[in-house]
Amino acid sequence: MIPGATLIHRLNDRIRIRITGVGKNKVEFFTTLETAFKENFNFQAVLVNPVTGSVVFQDQALDFESIVEYAENEHLFKMKTRQCSGGNQVAESAKKQFKGLNTGFLKLTGNRMDLSSSVFLVLIVHAVREIARGNLTVPSWFTALWLATTIYNRNFFGPVAGDGHDHGDHAGHDGHDGGDSHP
Repeated sequence: MIPGATLIHRLNDRIRIRITGVGKNKVEFFTTLETAFKENFNFQAVLVNPVTGSVVFQDQALDFESIVEYAENEHLFKMKTRQCSGGNQVAESAKKQFKGLNTGFLKLTGNRMDLSSSVFLVLIVHAVREIARGNLTVPSWFTALWLATTIYNRNFFGPVAGDGHDHGDHAGHDGHDGGDSHP
């Protein structure tokens, strides 16, 4: 029986897959897996961990479908799911955690202030304090104002018009949706 595999996370240059159903010879299996991918692909790194049952592929030009096709053709593993739901699962997990914190903060403040608004105010106060102290050479005040402005713009104006990127819930941390890089 071929071991099953699940995509754990998928970033532009990194994929982690968890493999289950290997049996007793985990070390031998993962050594064979590592050798096979290193011999047949020119990845920057193929990292296996028999203890966690995972393999990480790292390269600037990863092709998930090619990895899956090769593994299934060689009977190394069979993917349970072929696509990573929602793109970046790490970001999706962080987003769920933030939403939970935000909900708790709204309850705590009687729906008067959400987490983003409170961070916005803290950053403004910090920036004014640094300016009042005369710390104009320290970038802390500038960074605080920049972050506050970013939070304000995204929360009060929605998507940033004219830059070609949707800054809604499905955008990546840099405003890109995980697709091709833009100049």
